[in-house]
Amino acid sequence: MTQAVTPSTLDHFAVSGEIDATNFKRWQGQGEQYIQGSAQPVVQIDLAGLERSNSMAVALLLAWLRCADSQGKALQIAQVPQSLRYIIDFSGLTEVLSI
Repeated sequence: MTQAVTPSTLDHFAVSGEIDATNFKRWQGQGEQYIQGSAQPVVQIDLAGLERSNSMAVALLLAWLRCADSQGKALQIAQVPQSLRYIIDFSGLTEVLSI
């Protein structure tokens, strides 16, 4: 299964594939590079290509949110799959992640 974080522009990147314990650190590092490299105050993450949703995906979004906060930037999370929305809602993180 192909997994990638694909930059569309410096302020937007798309996630495709799945996030799990074996690739979490790689995802985290790639996303943080895009966040830190963006000159924009808002960095958009497009989750339309996320194939499976689990708690690792939520943990990754929180890690990226912390990175953005440390850079004085905001995250805009777009096209959140319904299965991930359920996990985020159940965890009480809807407002924290601004979804």
